[in-house]
Amino acid sequence: MTVAREYDIIKSFVEIVYDVLPRFPGLKIIMSHFGGGLPALKGRLLAWHRPDDFSLPDDVPRRSGLDIKLAEELGLVGDFESRVRNVYFDSAGYGGWLPVIKSAFETLGTNRVCFATDYPYEMNNAKYVKKHIEKIHEMEIPKEDKENFLGKNLKELFLL
Repeated sequence: MTVAREYDIIKSFVEIVYDVLPRFPGLKIIMSHFGGGLPALKGRLLAWHRPDDFSLPDDVPRRSGLDIKLAEELGLVGDFESRVRNVYFDSAGYGGWLPVIKSAFETLGTNRVCFATDYPYEMNNAKYVKKHIEKIHEMEIPKEDKENFLGKNLKELFLL
């Protein structure tokens, strides 16, 4: 059940990226649980990102993974990033585990990751939520990144 939920979320993320966002490019969404573990899977998605409408040289295979550097040179990484520019990710589902939060900042961007607790399933005790927020403040990252994560991103998303 625990991993199956994440599988469903990442599968939904992929379906949204390729089926929904091309039809509604201005749509803004929030994916729970870091998009089902996207910080760990994003490299794989980037290596295999080859939308049908993307022009590629004849010698570039469409049905196998590419080296990330080649994908960058071909513009595929930029294309993927442009498709998900309005997708935000909440931090619920990982029990406040800092390594995945740090990874999410690096892979998803500090301007698109939002604090969440997954209450009442996890972090359902105010004492632990407070400790988690204290740990965020202790992280050796720019103050602006902490502010983005702890509320500014959502304020901007909801125009507050």
